[in-house]
Amino acid sequence: MRIPRTSFRLALIGALILPLAAAVAAAEPSISFRVPAASIAPSGTIAVPIFITSSVPLNAFAVTLRYPPELLSYVSYQARNSIVDVWKQEPTADGEGLIRFEGGAQKAFVGTDGELMTLFFETRATGIAKLSFEQAQFYRADGTGTRVAVSALPAAIRITSGGTAGTLPADSAPPVFSEVQLVSNPENGAYLITYTVADEGTGIREVLVRTKSFLFWSVRRIASHPVAVPPFVWSLELVASDGAGNKTTKGFHFYDALALNGILTLMFFAGVGIVWRRWRTRSAILKE
Repeated sequence: MRIPRTSFRLALIGALILPLAAAVAAAEPSISFRVPAASIAPSGTIAVPIFITSSVPLNAFAVTLRYPPELLSYVSYQARNSIVDVWKQEPTADGEGLIRFEGGAQKAFVGTDGELMTLFFETRATGIAKLSFEQAQFYRADGTGTRVAVSALPAAIRITSGGTAGTLPADSAPPVFSEVQLVSNPENGAYLITYTVADEGTGIREVLVRTKSFLFWSVRRIASHPVAVPPFVWSLELVASDGAGNKTTKGFHFYDALALNGILTLMFFAGVGIVWRRWRTRSAILKE
């Protein structure tokens, strides 16, 4: 039987496209969780590494992941084996089931099982804790930061009353700040503070920052990276805490801003004094 020429062409095109599509899919970078096969008991601690695999060189990553806050409580992260060595935003939990982080690699990564970090969670109740990636943005190391498609693989943790009771490693050593630098923002000349912080035991829980202008400290907030120093701030404090509750404080003082604050404070009190004297003089005149 003779096959029509049109049908033959369509079959040939299909035969060529399908392997090509499979090859493209195979080349797509992936991100995945590494969770234990065994179940975990409530009130225990579990370590969840996050790995990527890529056949193209990557050097920038922005990830948002979701976990069930009714079943898991975020404790800290450990990044000592991470392919990321420049953090724009360390992992930060919003308390409602989302964790965000963003960073880059000075040496582009290509290969299998490149570790981004390990997250530590405390198990709160029995159930199936589903982990997923809300967003995973990867960028090629091609000089232009081309964004690539990513295959984001979910995972699930079984929490049962008869499961294994996980614990954090013993940790009495606080986090360590290193590579701390005070640099000038090329856009406006303001101060920027860059730093690296690590903890060999239970990992970093959070880094907080507060600033002091005039006589008053601001409220502590999650530190960005780098930390921008606002105008008129003469003292700044970074506090890093780990999963065991150990803390390290790093302080900075800006003497040019301190001098300006001193001058402004003197001017303020001088103005108050002048107003006070004028008010007293006017009161005395009115009494006469």
